[in-house]
Amino acid sequence: MTRLPRESDAPRTVAPEGDDADGPRAVLLAGDGAEEVRGALTMLLPPELLEAGSAQVAAMLREARTGTLRLPAGASTIDLFVESRIRPAHLVVCGANAFGQALVEAARPLGLRITLCDHRPAFTDPTAFPGAEVVRAWPHRFLAAAAERGDLDARSMVCVLTHDPKVDVPVLATALRLDIAYVGAMGSRRSDRDRRTALREAGVDEEALSRLRSPIGLDLGAESPAEVAIAILAEILAVRAERRTVEPLRDGSGPLHARTATSG
Repeated sequence: MTRLPRESDAPRTVAPEGDDADGPRAVLLAGDGAEEVRGALTMLLPPELLEAGSAQVAAMLREARTGTLRLPAGASTIDLFVESRIRPAHLVVCGANAFGQALVEAARPLGLRITLCDHRPAFTDPTAFPGAEVVRAWPHRFLAAAAERGDLDARSMVCVLTHDPKVDVPVLATALRLDIAYVGAMGSRRSDRDRRTALREAGVDEEALSRLRSPIGLDLGAESPAEVAIAILAEILAVRAERRTVEPLRDGSGPLHARTATSG
């Protein structure tokens, strides 16, 4: 991250340390954790901008975005250039069906790495899922192998849309043992109860089960595959933003675009 000079600043070398608090400075950041980001920004921002700046920078890093972030500072502004070299977050969609197809399509603009996984040869035509890597394998085996080779991290998301216990239970048991951001599964409330019972019998403990987002998605009244995809992505965005509850913007307060950055 680099604090860009204002027009009134004389040119100078960008460095981690500097005598002038208003001069351009740069810091390197190894991760996107809240404390790491806040600690790095103490070198670049005044205390009153740390909270807003940290939230926006962390969001950019989570989404692997590069750009210029403009923060209001009294009658002036402070510009930060954030260069992300983090690979995109990985979304794994299990289930080559209409819901999987809609979710892949809806997720494409989010800049994620998307993998569609299904074990059935007749349904895994790559042309049906543009923008996704299509893998023909049992999802639990694919997930275990992906974790082993480092293709999953704390930002990764797994959505199980198969409606088949012989697929759902093994892949969810695998996913819930991983340190990933989101695990969701489609199904009715009755299916969810039966699935949780099966997962307990498979050795998944209550703490891990509490991370399962099932039935998947926010309650938006969604019915069609396209609507369900939006409800799923809305829940994923809320989880990534650490929103325990979601409410209409009109019922809230504060800035509407706390996570917005101008493209650089």
